[in-house]
Amino acid sequence: MLLFLCAVFSAAQEQNVLSANSRLPLEERIELLATSLPRSQEIVDECRLLLEEARLQPDKKYILRLYRILMLNLRKVGTQHESAAYADSVLLYINQVSDPAEIGMAYYQLGSFHTNDFATSHSYRYKAIPYFEKSPEHRYRIAEMYYLIAADYLVINDYDNLKKMEEQLFELHSKYSVQEALVFAHSVKSVYYGSLYLLNKSETAMRDSSVFYERKAIEVFEKIPHTPSQLLHESIAYNYYNIAVSLLLHNTPENLEKALEYIEKALLHDPYDLVIEMSYHYIRGSIFLKQRKLKEAETEAQSLFDILSKLDKEEFPIEYKDMYELFAGIAEAKGDYREALKYKQLTNELLREIFNAERYEAIESVKTQYEVSKKEAEIARLTEVNRFQKRISYLYLVLGVLLIAGLLFFIYLLLLKRENVIAQLKIAQLEKDEAEAQILLEVEKLKSSELEKYEALLDIQVKEQELTEQEQELKLLFSQKEMLEEQILEQAKKFETHFEQIQTKLNSRSLSGFLEEMKQQIHSKLGNNSRTREYLHNIDKINDAMLLKINSQFEGNLALVHIRYCVCFIIGMRTKDISDYLDVEVSSVHTTRYRLKQRLKLDNEDLDIYFKSLLSS
Repeated sequence: MLLFLCAVFSAAQEQNVLSANSRLPLEERIELLATSLPRSQEIVDECRLLLEEARLQPDKKYILRLYRILMLNLRKVGTQHESAAYADSVLLYINQVSDPAEIGMAYYQLGSFHTNDFATSHSYRYKAIPYFEKSPEHRYRIAEMYYLIAADYLVINDYDNLKKMEEQLFELHSKYSVQEALVFAHSVKSVYYGSLYLLNKSETAMRDSSVFYERKAIEVFEKIPHTPSQLLHESIAYNYYNIAVSLLLHNTPENLEKALEYIEKALLHDPYDLVIEMSYHYIRGSIFLKQRKLKEAETEAQSLFDILSKLDKEEFPIEYKDMYELFAGIAEAKGDYREALKYKQLTNELLREIFNAERYEAIESVKTQYEVSKKEAEIARLTEVNRFQKRISYLYLVLGVLLIAGLLFFIYLLLLKRENVIAQLKIAQLEKDEAEAQILLEVEKLKSSELEKYEALLDIQVKEQELTEQEQELKLLFSQKEMLEEQILEQAKKFETHFEQIQTKLNSRSLSGFLEEMKQQIHSKLGNNSRTREYLHNIDKINDAMLLKINSQFEGNLALVHIRYCVCFIIGMRTKDISDYLDVEVSSVHTTRYRLKQRLKLDNEDLDIYFKSLLSS
């Protein structure tokens, strides 16, 4: 009964909110939808209800704004074809609106919609710049566009254009005093120097410059009283997080207090990032434990437990392990060694479950790979046999055609010879008849007629000799034709052999050597401990198909260093371990994590959850 009353009260309250919003002007209701929490399907339904009212307004900016909201939210709920249709409608209504801010936002969001196509995305973002320049309160969007374009250039390792985006951001700050542009400029400059350091790790000055400009970006950001840029808040949250982690390593009272301050700022600026939220409670609990504030530490540990209890343990094993260790440390500080032992046992059981699951998955993966490779080999063999049989059939067909053509030509020659012989016989008979007539008519000319007869017979013999020589030439031509056919067969076999060799070379490439090289480097740099063994075991589960799948999502433009980062995230490597392995700052790891998250279009989905899903599948 009590639950029923609560439900009725909630429904009544929601109805009151909706009815209150219905009394607001149309522009304010659309603005509420645009700035609502990420409830995509609800926003889509509300926008569709408002479209009929917006069509009655003379100003088309309301329809344009609703189409923009529908275009982006339909993409979030997975309705891609309908989202593309609304993108085309946005282009249709752009020319019917006079407000430069609305036109600029339309081009800006079209650039975000086409984020997989760099050329199209950049084209729309550059089209938006002149309109945002005419709207002073939206000029920070220009900085966001330059920052996003710079991120695209970083993905394809185009450092020259990355440097140009940094110059554009500094110029934007100098021209319009946009503070967001200065923060983004320092961030891009930090990424630029960090990229140069990754290309040549002997250039330690590049690494120091990257760290310097990262801190400078935070310093400028903290001086900004207020910024509407959500992208800037999400980017700066990881900088606060990196500072909190670095301060936590220096166990002094002053640094611990500052770490608390920075981790609170990180969560404040990106409250929907699950990793930052869990890190917030874990870091606060660890700091309180070091400060001997056991009650506060226990509260943070319980908050972390409340979050993880709603998540699958297999998806967040490291977070569960950290939580158990935090509980164990609190129990040990209280003197409750039995409770501490219980959490230590839970930690060991978790590690054992992880090991058993990974071992089972590895065995199943090996079996699957064996079956797949066997089937692929059988398919390749049958394909090759089929190709060979087709070639044999084509060869038989060609030989048959040549044989029939030769027979027809031989028959034609025989018929021609027969006609020639018949013609010669007729001529001979006519000459004989003429000779007999000459004998009857002119007896006195008998000798001369007989001489003519002998000459005619001699001529026949000469012609028969010529026909015999033609037959010999024909036989010689046939023998030469047979020799040419044999040479054609030999050349066809040689071509087939070369083709098979080329196919074998093209199909011999693999990424297994790359993974083996990473295993050796991880073992060399992190030493021989339990975490390193766990990483090395996890990396054995990664196959070529998984890396090729990730690379395909970047359209083949994923750099080698980012492939290393992806492998580190997939195997669950800690941020500090990634930093030690790649010889980079912890902040660079989180920055790369953010870049990859953006590039994969995960929105509010956690990057680690995404990579764990790849590993489990």
